[in-house]
Amino acid sequence: MKNFTNFFILLVLTASVLLACKEQHGKELIKKWRVTDMKMPSLDKMMAEQKAALDTLKNDSIKTAMLEQMDQMDAEMKENMKKMTMEFKADGTYETDGGPGADKGKWSVTPDNKKLITTSDKNKADTIDIEVITPTELTLKMTQGLDMMSITMVPEVADGMESGK
Repeated sequence: MKNFTNFFILLVLTASVLLACKEQHGKELIKKWRVTDMKMPSLDKMMAEQKAALDTLKNDSIKTAMLEQMDQMDAEMKENMKKMTMEFKADGTYETDGGPGADKGKWSVTPDNKKLITTSDKNKADTIDIEVITPTELTLKMTQGLDMMSITMVPEVADGMESGK
């Protein structure tokens, strides 16, 4: 009987440790995050190709105007990106706001704490790699076909400004 009691205590302690490790990323996600950086290699490649094509133009004024327009578009995209937020709530729901992908639904983390699974209220499910998660930074990587996008976020503070960066 004593061996059974010791085995049971060991089993409960092991399960507690495993559950605590399992929920680590999920607990750190619970807050409102503001996007600070977004990387899309396919978009970067396309922009570089367009700039290279502009280098072949003979008319400097057209080339300059088009480069300025591309730079303005890039600046506007970065400014709009910083308005995007994603909030993970303790009840397992999430909301995104401020961008073209405003959405809400349910979220969970895989047992290995490496993937975030979101299911929107429109029943669209996504599995997203968790690249970095600390109390001050969250980086998610999404892949669709050959396209990849990496989003870095920081916690949003009460006055609506980002913290840490």
